[in-house]
Amino acid sequence: MIILKVVLASVIFGLVSMLFSELTHFLKRTFTAMISNPMIKGAVGGLIIIVLVFVVGSRDYLGLGIPLIKDSFEGDVSPFAFLWKLIFTAFTLGTGFQGGEVTPLFAIGATLGNALAGILHVYGPFLAALGFIAVFCGATSTPIACFLMGIELFGSEGAIYMFIACVVSYLFSGHSSIYTSQLIGVSKSQFISIPQGTRISNVKRPRKK
Repeated sequence: MIILKVVLASVIFGLVSMLFSELTHFLKRTFTAMISNPMIKGAVGGLIIIVLVFVVGSRDYLGLGIPLIKDSFEGDVSPFAFLWKLIFTAFTLGTGFQGGEVTPLFAIGATLGNALAGILHVYGPFLAALGFIAVFCGATSTPIACFLMGIELFGSEGAIYMFIACVVSYLFSGHSSIYTSQLIGVSKSQFISIPQGTRISNVKRPRKK
């Protein structure tokens, strides 16, 4: 039963990681097309974040999200904390600010795992740990690296669950990644034919002949 719950949670981890990648790239394209001046674009992004803070009524989703990660392992977080952190981060990156994908993805994954733990009746820190590595795995398409990272961070006792989480999230994240220059080694689906070495960006926006 626990394996089925891990698989279900991992499907959601993969879909959320795909949402993060796609939303971030969409916002980058949209804001770049609308505002050519990077300074003005950054200022608009800052104003959007300020408005979001007032809408949410909290500053918890600013920064890297380390307090959110800590709370995910030590207690409970808001069921929608992962979504707010995803939105805050996507708008920040989408308006030109760089250098903040990795730790926010850890925060999104850990808070999502914590939220799913109550629904699936699974130990919270356990699912937070799986979300921590699986969402990052889906957003970067790096299952082996994230599996090894999980063992390094959380020990080898739950290795089988970490392996399942990474593989399932990887598969269900589709051909998306926060790194658009990433090359595809093999298609994730037998129904989609993608030449080896194709860039992620070219899968989304095929070149015109």
